Amino acid sequence: MQKEHDLQAKIYKKVVNDFNAFSDLFFSIPNGGKRNLIEASRLKQTGVKKGVPDMEFLLNEKTFFFEMKTEKGKTSIEQKKFISRLKKNGFPVYIIRSEEHFFNIFLFIIFEQMKPTFTEEHIRQSYTDLMKIYDVELMGLKFEEWEYQNKIWKFIFDMKIDSRIIISEICEKSNIEKFTNFVRKFIILEMDNANGFTIQFSADYSAFQKLKKFNFNV
Repeated sequence: MQKEHDLQAKIYKKVVNDFNAFSDLFFSIPNGGKRNLIEASRLKQTGVKKGVPDMEFLLNEKTFFFEMKTEKGKTSIEQKKFISRLKKNGFPVYIIRSEEHFFNIFLFIIFEQMKPTFTEEHIRQSYTDLMKIYDVELMGLKFEEWEYQNKIWKFIFDMKIDSRIIISEICEKSNIEKFTNFVRKFIILEMDNANGFTIQFSADYSAFQKLKKFNFNV
């Protein structure tokens, strides 16, 4: 819990210091920690619930949730259920395991929300400027690679459960290795039991399948 607290504190401090324009609507949800029985009872009466993600970000009429975990930390049963419920209602929830991981997602959210208002050239320049000003490296990717990566990750999120994709049917031959590597990277960084699904590659990596992992009746 202390390591998760430290990760959350570092992320919040950096958002406040380096992304001040967005920090007012980025905040924690104090539902964790140990409390005595009286305090726990009072908080429960006012709506505190088990399993609620650690942090919330509001931007352009949309809500994003973040759950902080250590590299090997696992979500509890209550967290799995609550996150599953949020996702069924269309709210994005991200399991965060490092500062780098968080800012990869955080910047992606900001740029996605810029698209309806700003040109591609302006967004590209903003990306470059942010990298210089805030010294945030997004997995060492250039803008085009980062954009392609997130296009693939969105494709995976939007896939129907129990659907099998033949990579060569949706990807140019010259891009197959890059595409496959980004799918592998998604599994490493984005997959968590709370997502409710898992990705399974074929033996020769020519295809992958999205499978349902949990079925909560919530």
